[in-house]
Amino acid sequence: MPCITTGIHNHLGEVVAAINLSGPDAVMDSVESQARFREALLLTAARISAELGDWTTG
Repeated sequence: MPCITTGIHNHLGEVVAAINLSGPDAVMDSVESQARFREALLLTAARISAELGDWTTG
């Protein structure tokens, strides 16, 4: 099962949590799907980090 993971940063830019996305091969197998999911996950992590005061990932 493919998995994509990235960190969540606090106001000091330190990693304080992580977020991940995993799914079945049938959904996440193609390079295009992985790129699309990766981009969505990174955007979500940046938004959460911004809520915690991080200005380095935006």
